[in-house]
Amino acid sequence: MAHEIVHMLMGAGSHSDYGLMRPKWWSEDFRTGNLGGSGLSPSAVDLIRKEMAKRVAMATVANRVVVRGTEEQ
Repeated sequence: MAHEIVHMLMGAGSHSDYGLMRPKWWSEDFRTGNLGGSGLSPSAVDLIRKEMAKRVAMATVANRVVVRGTEEQ
């Protein structure tokens, strides 16, 4: 699930060669616990944080517009 959430934040082309964002997972990986660490580089983590901040800001603005629109009616 975390892998797919990262795709939502960073886009479909956000695979890496190892860790969480590997494009292919095998049943053996889950059986042995060989999940390869997080696989998120510091720059990827920074990009995710910026994208989340942008989405929170957009949601906040949208919420204010809805609330103001309701109050004015």
